[in-house]
Amino acid sequence: MKKPKEKPTAKEILKVLDSMWVDVKGLMVIGYKCDTRAREDMKKITEIVKEKYNKTLPRNLVPTKEVINFYNIDVSYLQKMANKKSVSTALEKTDTQINNS
Repeated sequence: MKKPKEKPTAKEILKVLDSMWVDVKGLMVIGYKCDTRAREDMKKITEIVKEKYNKTLPRNLVPTKEVINFYNIDVSYLQKMANKKSVSTALEKTDTQINNS
């Protein structure tokens, strides 16, 4: 698979992070990478989990907590950005309605 054409929004990243496990498609969104690079990251994260916890993981899934640590994601910042976008979108719609009146 190719890399996504557009960079993911904060809402799209948060949607992926909303589950307990992340798959390759989720890593493609979060890391804005192609399938091959996302699989390489998954392999690295799997190795980290095995070393850290001495646990085996479900096939093709990694824990969301480790994905957040691996990519150094600031979840609170993403939440602020997701809310900010929805507010700015609402303001734009209001401005458009006022201008059209």
